[in-house]
Amino acid sequence: MPVRTTQTKVLLASTVVTLTALTSVGVSTRGFTEGVVSLSVSAKAGTTPAIDFDIETSDNQTDWHTLAQVPQVNDPTIPSGGSYRHPVVQLTNMGAFIRIHNPDGMASGTSLTIQVDVDLKN
Repeated sequence: MPVRTTQTKVLLASTVVTLTALTSVGVSTRGFTEGVVSLSVSAKAGTTPAIDFDIETSDNQTDWHTLAQVPQVNDPTIPSGGSYRHPVVQLTNMGAFIRIHNPDGMASGTSLTIQVDVDLKN
């Protein structure tokens, strides 16, 4: 039986998300057939911060298409000294690259500090 390999890649290093739209750089998924995206929130500010993300895929890093939507992060409860782990999104049928995209930013006066990782498997 072939040995399955896994690799964790950072889609978005710890970043404060505010009003500005956000798009991460493309991360190569070549050689992998599936992935699991996880999002952690380590800080928040403002009243009821919420954000939506899409996971996009591309074969050439020019033409991007929505592969999956991440369920909304809505005013997460962050444990003292820890982080909130948002539900994961499972991916299949990935192109050669994936990235996260948030076209709208967040409501004025709110922010979330997030990190997004993907665990890839072949």
